[in-house]
Amino acid sequence: MVSAPPESGAAGPAPQVRYESAAYAAETGDLLALLRATAPDARTVLLVAHNPGISLLSISLDRVGADREGLRTSGIVVHRVSGGWAELGTAPAPVTAHHTPRA
Repeated sequence: MVSAPPESGAAGPAPQVRYESAAYAAETGDLLALLRATAPDARTVLLVAHNPGISLLSISLDRVGADREGLRTSGIVVHRVSGGWAELGTAPAPVTAHHTPRA
C-alpha cells in the first residue's frame, strides 16, 4: 500500500487516499478482502479496479440489482453497505445507483 499526500478542498475534510497494488487485475475475492480490511469508521469507500473482478464483485454483493452484463469502461456502481466492512459479502449491500458514461 502506498499513501497519497494529504488532499483538501471545498468539499470538506481531506479524504484518506490509498493506492493498493493488489487491486490491479484482482479477482473478486481479493477485492472483497481489501474492502473487508477497511477501517470500521470509514463511511465511504471508492474502489477503482478492473474487470472482470470489479463487475463480479458488484454482482456478488447484489445479485438482483447489479448489472448482469458487468460494468462498462469507466462505469460506476454504488452499493449501500448495511453492516460493517468486515461483514461485507455476508450482509446485504444493495445497488443504490449506477452510471455508465457515453462518448
